[in-house]
Amino acid sequence: MEARERLFGELRTLCTATGSDYEKVNTELSEFVGHDKIVDYYAAEGPLPSFSQVLFDVMILGKEGLYDCEVRQKGALFHFVPLSKIVGITEKFGEPDHLNIQFKVGELGGGTVIEDKLSESKKMRMFARAVADEIARM
Repeated sequence: MEARERLFGELRTLCTATGSDYEKVNTELSEFVGHDKIVDYYAAEGPLPSFSQVLFDVMILGKEGLYDCEVRQKGALFHFVPLSKIVGITEKFGEPDHLNIQFKVGELGGGTVIEDKLSESKKMRMFARAVADEIARM
């Protein structure tokens, strides 16, 4: 199954579990990502310890960059980082039993982060590896 189909199937499940409007999230995310090819994605169901208002977070690896969609109780936040601007990938332990993987942007220490339970660490690291592989291909 193609990554885009898997993503939107998982998105429907997350929307149902969190009481979110799937059609609205689907439309907004589709418009945000546009026609970029989805290579891989990572979805984390909230609430997360450091972001209690987040219902779920979806990070998408496209050919052009990383797309981050944070679905909150009162709407969604979207963030895009071109792969060419990612200068490093680090991981650290966060709140109890959680792991953070940060994709560092530029030299000033900014970036975007995926956070999830330690039980999902293998899946998170596989996503980070996919990002690193796409950067290496550039």
